Amino acid sequence: MRDEMKRILDKPYEKDGFFKKWLVGLSPRTKENYSNEFHDWYIFIGMTPTEQIKKRMHDLTTENMTERLFFENKFRAYKEYLEKRGDLKPVSVKTQLRTVASFFSRNGLPLNLKRLERGEAPQDPYPLKTEVLEPQDPKPTSQPLLEDLLLSLCPKVRFLSSAHQFRRLKQVFVFFVLQEVILIFAVYCFMLVLD
Repeated sequence: MRDEMKRILDKPYEKDGFFKKWLVGLSPRTKENYSNEFHDWYIFIGMTPTEQIKKRMHDLTTENMTERLFFENKFRAYKEYLEKRGDLKPVSVKTQLRTVASFFSRNGLPLNLKRLERGEAPQDPYPLKTEVLEPQDPKPTSQPLLEDLLLSLCPKVRFLSSAHQFRRLKQVFVFFVLQEVILIFAVYCFMLVLD
């Protein structure tokens, strides 16, 4: 009993190599938060960080799907455990889950989880638009259509500043116009040869 209490109160995992590797490059505050948040996972899983990483490496090479998904299933059970505990707000549960996911990810063995399971906010790919669209005056079509066409041909241009974007679009336009002129000229020459 005394040994079990000592294990619960101590943080022996802080001396573990994989635990230390996980925290490399993080701010002191993040390190402290992760260390505190990792404690519940450590007690729940009952394995040192090294044991977890070694098991994860072994599990990923097996053909047995139950073994392969061991930590994903433990992660889900841990989430359920935290939610049922009742002393944590949903935001705190997400923080705990992000900490565990980060441990595996920063050690090069990310868990195969959906965004919601990792504690990340869902992103709606089709957000609802609530504003009422008013009829607008028709815009001149030549400029936007040409710009849309050119942007579809070089999507990376969208990430440039407007001055660079304009210059790049102009270059692409000139390139395509020259290409069309050369093609028309080649067809014309070919028709002359056939006559």
